[in-house]
Amino acid sequence: MVTDIGVAGGSISKLADTIHYAVSGGVNMVQLRIPNANEHQYLEIAHTIARAVNGRALLVANVGNRPIPDDPLPVDGLHFPEAVKSRIPAVRNLNKYPNALIGYSAHSPESAADSGKIGSDYIILGTVFPSATHPDGTAQGLPLIRNAAILTHTPLVAIGGINSSNAASAIEAGASGVAVIRSIANATSPKQAATDIRDRIQSAWIERV
Repeated sequence: MVTDIGVAGGSISKLADTIHYAVSGGVNMVQLRIPNANEHQYLEIAHTIARAVNGRALLVANVGNRPIPDDPLPVDGLHFPEAVKSRIPAVRNLNKYPNALIGYSAHSPESAADSGKIGSDYIILGTVFPSATHPDGTAQGLPLIRNAAILTHTPLVAIGGINSSNAASAIEAGASGVAVIRSIANATSPKQAATDIRDRIQSAWIERV
């Protein structure tokens, strides 16, 4: 699950509650994405979300274009936008995060193919289906996943309009997992929404294997 404090109405406590229930329902990785926060705010939110996750899922910080904070974040990994994925090799050498899970966002099969030379552990790939988060973006559909899977062995996490009705198709196309925002955050029960998506993914994996 990717955080969006705007979907939570700007409330950190509501965002933390949503994450708590989402992880209880089966979310196994949370990406902390707060693009407009300053360093102090980012650290505050990171610690709040870390308490909500409470070690039950991986917590990855999307650092965006900002410098890596001087104080180590309470996270298991770092995530970078496509435009700054070239920072990954240098980050690997930082003593602050010696065993960090590191990934980046990709929007084309060619960008996903770069994962081998820059050394990322996973790729978030999109936009797959029409997305309210990026309403002006182009949804590239399942061919985006299929074509990227041919060019890289790095695990692909599909993003963009993912919900319980289409999550399985992303796995069938070659994704290792899916990333969501609103299909859980806007649900009446974030826990149940997460469980529904998890169950569809698990069933698709059984069929794929």
